[in-house]
Amino acid sequence: MKKFKGIKIVKRILLYLGVVTLVLFCLFPFLWMISSSFKTTFELYGAPPTYYPHKFTLASYIELFKGTFFARWFINTCIVAIGTTLLCILVASVAAYSLTRYKYPGRASFANFILVVYMFPPILLAIPLYLLVINWRIADTRWALILTYIANALPYSLWLLRAFFQTIPIELEDAAMIDGASRWRVIRSIVMPLALPGVIATSVFAIITSWNEYLFAMLFISSEVKKTIPVGLTGFITAHEDRWDLIFSGSVMASIPVLIFFIYIQKFLIEAWGAGGVKG
Repeated sequence: MKKFKGIKIVKRILLYLGVVTLVLFCLFPFLWMISSSFKTTFELYGAPPTYYPHKFTLASYIELFKGTFFARWFINTCIVAIGTTLLCILVASVAAYSLTRYKYPGRASFANFILVVYMFPPILLAIPLYLLVINWRIADTRWALILTYIANALPYSLWLLRAFFQTIPIELEDAAMIDGASRWRVIRSIVMPLALPGVIATSVFAIITSWNEYLFAMLFISSEVKKTIPVGLTGFITAHEDRWDLIFSGSVMASIPVLIFFIYIQKFLIEAWGAGGVKG
């Protein structure tokens, strides 16, 4: 009995060690980025490398905001990401509700064809989308990125929300409409609150997709002040100089909004999972 108990304890210790090792392995690049952003230029490029700054400095952050257009890049990225997420959620919610609540010819075929569009790699769509952007005269504008990102994120967002709407019993809507509620009232008061986990999951996908996107932002935006963070940060790597101090500090600043967003939506996601369709 004691032998089996000892084996069980050893297995649990090995499991915990494996988990800690994996977490440290995943966190190390992020911790290294934060540590390097506070190092002096001499220490950053020195050999051997140091794991933490021996002399703490904010010089790279000061230069990032005063000597570059990072503040404008940050604002552009926020506007594009928020605009893409809101419009994508709006369109995907309406389309997903239609696919799960109304019957019309081709509904099943359209639902199955949704993910086929998402299978195409973005590079194949670069030239057609670029021609559309030029013809619509929205090149070098935020709208070029917002519309492109919506087209990129909408198929998967629609499929994800469709799956969540299918789990909501239609009897709840029928009962509310019998009591006199309109279709819009049913959607607003019953369907969307119950589908909140799906809406949050879809918003996470949309905002990460648009926040980190590089290819289309590089193709459609030419003005320095209209660039987004991913494209702007790559400009610090040139044929003559690599400004890793600015890249590290810029990457830290770019990570903060996403981290705050995840922390903020956690409680809403947990509350939505715990909510039910019938109370009392």
